[in-house]
Amino acid sequence: MRLLVDTHVLLWILQEPSKLSRAAVRSVSDPNAEVYVSAVSFWEIALKVQLGKMALEGITMADLPQTALDSGLKMLDLDVSTASGFASLPLKQGHRDPFDRMIIHQAITGGFMLLSKDALFGQYLIDGLDLRW
Repeated sequence: MRLLVDTHVLLWILQEPSKLSRAAVRSVSDPNAEVYVSAVSFWEIALKVQLGKMALEGITMADLPQTALDSGLKMLDLDVSTASGFASLPLKQGHRDPFDRMIIHQAITGGFMLLSKDALFGQYLIDGLDLRW
């Protein structure tokens, strides 16, 4: 099973695991699961930290990728083909966040199950998103 974690799930895995659902804990703890985090999540966090909309506790932005690796997560790069294919993802009512939409696009095109608590992601089930929380 290949899982892609949404940005908030990454932060909860690393800093607040009690916020994860039981199903999410089972999924990321499954020894047969490959759990990935997108480069897009690091970009989103860096932007929010820079703008003062988010603060990381006990870790620097520079250390975040290695901390994720040390926690057993794998990195999913954003390649040119995926980035240019983003235009094929339908724009849904009330969901314009480009970071979320790119992570959804990566999950769909890469064949990942996406772990997210975001209820708006359910709009993409019809487009092939495999969503779990």
